[in-house]
Amino acid sequence: MTAKKVRLHEISSLVQSTPTARRHSFRIAIVETSGIAAADLTAEAQVLSDATVAALAAWPALAARMVDTLANDTSRDPAVRPTVVDALAAELARRMLKVASALATLTAADAAAQGVDNPSAKPDRARIERVAATFAARIAAGYAAAAVDARLHVPVTEASRLRTAASAVASAVRTALTALGTALSGLVPTYVGAAMAAGAHEGRRSVFEAHPPRYLVADERPDPNRCGPCAEVDGRRYRTLAAALEDYPTVGYRLCKGGVRCRGRLRAVWREPNSEAAATSRR
Repeated sequence: MTAKKVRLHEISSLVQSTPTARRHSFRIAIVETSGIAAADLTAEAQVLSDATVAALAAWPALAARMVDTLANDTSRDPAVRPTVVDALAAELARRMLKVASALATLTAADAAAQGVDNPSAKPDRARIERVAATFAARIAAGYAAAAVDARLHVPVTEASRLRTAASAVASAVRTALTALGTALSGLVPTYVGAAMAAGAHEGRRSVFEAHPPRYLVADERPDPNRCGPCAEVDGRRYRTLAAALEDYPTVGYRLCKGGVRCRGRLRAVWREPNSEAAATSRR
């Protein structure tokens, strides 16, 4: 698929239709907002793109229990039940682990190309599950806040009728949360995309831990919309993984102005090529 200039509102209606159409819509949105044509994506970026697109296309079904919980919650402070958040975290973790395994394979291949003998690594499942739980909780909190906002927009005349108040509020909440879960930008794409990027980070990290490189390099090339801090850190060398993880702990660069939307990464050097001699700052 080539990166065409398609307006988001022209394809937003597709998100409400079939899973296949939703997947196509999100792929267009991801390619356009990243500024990268699909044909130009590296194998690593393609894995991340595919995983994000698939997760977003499946999201309405994944979030169904969360929407039901909040639509039917008549308390003053609606919240998603912990069991629902746990189930969402488990699904995110499953998808993240798949991305991590793929990135571990690609990173191991890079290590082999640089002279490492039979490199292999297994991503840390427990670490991935902890990160998934954090993202699931953040998304659930966003849904709960959106449910409160939706209640405030129910007309007073409609809500004042005791017989219809509950159904009016439930309908408003359900409509708002459905829109939230099918939007091409905002809460869900941001945090689902961040979760998949965190999975990719864990996959790379597993290889770095199993086969320590000579040094690591901050690589902001995957993010064409890099901010000032990311542009500044691009190319920085780290002598140890521990030092590198201070700047790239989970998702992208810690000082990125885009927060979890950062797609910067760590790149490992096991064998020094001539082109690395002019690298910038050291650490």
